[in-house]
Amino acid sequence: MKKNTILGLLLIIFTWWIIAFFTNNQLLIPFPQNVFKEMGKLFLDYSFYTDLLNTVSKIIIGFFISLLIGIPIGFISGLSQRFFEIFRPFLMIIQSSPVVSYIAISMLWFGIGFYTPIFVAFMVIFPVIVLNISEGIKSTDKKLLEMAKVYNIRKKDIFLKIYFPSIIPFLKSTLNMISGSLWKSIVVGEFLAGDKGLGVSLSFSKIALNTDRVFAYTILLAIFGMLSEKFLKKLSKNKKKKKEIKNIKVVHINKNNNKNLHDIIIKGLNKKFGNDVILSGFDIIFKKSKINVLLGESGIGKTTILNILSGILKKESGEIIVEGKIGYVFQDDRLIPWLNVYENIVFVNDEINLEIIEKYLKSFNLEKEILSKYPDELSGGMKKRINLLRAIAYNPDIILMDEAFSSIDVSNKYKIIKELINIQKEEKFTVIMVTHDPFEVANFGENVFILEGKPLKIKKIMNFKRVFERNLEDNHEILYKINKILLG
Repeated sequence: MKKNTILGLLLIIFTWWIIAFFTNNQLLIPFPQNVFKEMGKLFLDYSFYTDLLNTVSKIIIGFFISLLIGIPIGFISGLSQRFFEIFRPFLMIIQSSPVVSYIAISMLWFGIGFYTPIFVAFMVIFPVIVLNISEGIKSTDKKLLEMAKVYNIRKKDIFLKIYFPSIIPFLKSTLNMISGSLWKSIVVGEFLAGDKGLGVSLSFSKIALNTDRVFAYTILLAIFGMLSEKFLKKLSKNKKKKKEIKNIKVVHINKNNNKNLHDIIIKGLNKKFGNDVILSGFDIIFKKSKINVLLGESGIGKTTILNILSGILKKESGEIIVEGKIGYVFQDDRLIPWLNVYENIVFVNDEINLEIIEKYLKSFNLEKEILSKYPDELSGGMKKRINLLRAIAYNPDIILMDEAFSSIDVSNKYKIIKELINIQKEEKFTVIMVTHDPFEVANFGENVFILEGKPLKIKKIMNFKRVFERNLEDNHEILYKINKILLG
């Protein structure tokens, strides 16, 4: 206990003693020493512990009933705005009604006894749980949900690994908020309509005009309330633990070297945001098993094309012909913050062998120790590489890449591009990359679409030989040609 806290308690006791001395009426304000003696008597009384156990059992039951009912309803309220709007008036009525109303209703339903205080506690904390959990669900990172949608993650895994971890901070906040209210509501329920418990004993002491015992119970209830609050706060504090990476499964992925048998065709695609027309009758063909590049200024709609192909955005009209599994290297990484690197990778493919992951790590100039680290422990360049590795680990037919090499220094960028070329050559997935960097195009592009807009249109189409067949001189010549077009 801190020194200032002790001084504060001593000051309270001294002030209390002064008031009792000048009041000189033990029935109104007893002396502190008399109250502490009464507390000592209670500790020696067996009935005190049975009352304490009775009260604690009500608190535990009320707490878990509230959680078991409140969390699912909060979850549904967060997922469905319509359900929340229908259910909200009920919550508002509960929150605005005085506690004495709950006591009166519960006495009519359950009579005087064990269940009335539990009902009162439930009515006090239930709305808090529902509203906090609902807010937690609504605040779930939509970008993580989009990532899960692209990778066709099972609903069960989305709930367990995205939604539930997202509500944990709100659940912790709820525990902190209800800890004090829980004690108070149970004791008030016992005081007015209970048959056993600390609240009942407090009521009997009041009837007997035993002020010393009333004060003793009040202090003890305050202490128990603070202890329960501290316990719940301590319970809610958890630190990330380093997890041992185990290669539980040894499943080798069957490589399909005939991936994506058809070109990806877009015809007459239209998309606008409000009055801002992004795509109007847009046509394009991406060659199968090739590295297709969309090159153009930022903000003209390149990423919109990737998001429509991946299913994140819906087209307004037009025809899209695309087949196969799609992996997506997002511009903003979209790694799940409470999962370590290994868990983020197997989240999209739980059958991948650890040896394959380590092979890709080596290709991207990363140590295997990174697997046990969390996203907030990684640099921007490392996150970008894990983002890329995750997409490849999905074993896709098509990889969409949105500014995939940003945040990576030039030296590592060149090495990663070389390794990615080798992987693409072996696995033959189709690449559609968005960039505004001519260097990336010159070193990685095969079918290049130089874009301009709005609405977006193709300014120039350039086809080059396969990247693994080119040399440094070829890439320099491509860079020169691209810069010449861009600079007009």
